[in-house]
Amino acid sequence: MQPKKRVARILGTPRRRHRSSSLLPATLLATAFLLLPTTSRCCALSAFANDNNNNPTGSKKTKTYKYFAFGSNMASSTMIDMRDVSPIDSTAAILPGHVLRFNVPGLPLVEPSWASIEPVVDDEPGGAATDDNDDVAVVHGVLYELSGEDFATICRTEGVPFAYSLHRCRVLPYAGDGKTAGADALRRAKAGVGGAAAGPDDDDDRRDDDGRSNYTTEVSKMTPMTTDWGVPAFTLRAARRGWRRGRDAPPSRSYLNVLIRGAREYELDGAYVRELEGTRSGMTLIGNGLAEGMLRLAERRKGKNPMR
Repeated sequence: MQPKKRVARILGTPRRRHRSSSLLPATLLATAFLLLPTTSRCCALSAFANDNNNNPTGSKKTKTYKYFAFGSNMASSTMIDMRDVSPIDSTAAILPGHVLRFNVPGLPLVEPSWASIEPVVDDEPGGAATDDNDDVAVVHGVLYELSGEDFATICRTEGVPFAYSLHRCRVLPYAGDGKTAGADALRRAKAGVGGAAAGPDDDDDRRDDDGRSNYTTEVSKMTPMTTDWGVPAFTLRAARRGWRRGRDAPPSRSYLNVLIRGAREYELDGAYVRELEGTRSGMTLIGNGLAEGMLRLAERRKGKNPMR
């Protein structure tokens, strides 16, 4: 019997399946994007316009975007209630060749930092490996399919390009419904039998503006995998080089709890959930931080029972 795909369609309530002074302006801006997402809409980003505006006749299929969430956006309530987006599809997935970081500065003693991801092998000129582990580093999260308008909303509310920059990647959807479905997907991909082949239009997504490869796996230890494995997607990375190469700041317990909530909601691998639960939190002056409280307010605004 073929295992069920670990996919949740979010058209309403999602199915609970697998789912220094120079930093002060950026710090305040990043905090505002989480706490007051509606104000961030004033920062217009025109890079991703609504495709319907360019296609009024509907003669062509509306373009959608694949977005990999690894932080608070793993929780469907963050996406639907706080950011006011309506994902078309979502599924648990893994991002090989990357590590989870907390290197985007927040507001000290309130929300000290936000999550980001970094390639195991630094793809910047003069960069070096960020992890010496012989195993393939992976980040677990949720792969969303979004409309062009909703993807633009994610970019605005996350502070692109000030707090975060867009990062092209390839992810592997979970394989089946087992307790180690993420690890199973990676194992199959490494053996050369897993992951969807890239589409005919993916070649342009494999290079950055300088013509360099934008996928860590092409230079990592993930051989014999090829560039045709997995699903091409966008994710978010710390916007400044100094943040990427600097030390992490332990996040608030409240912010970590939102990540854990999303990880449990999409039934990410137990080992990864335990890793999140064991992450050291930073000192805060207002309770455990503000992230959970702001999410509760967003849920109440939508008439839902707030998270407990």
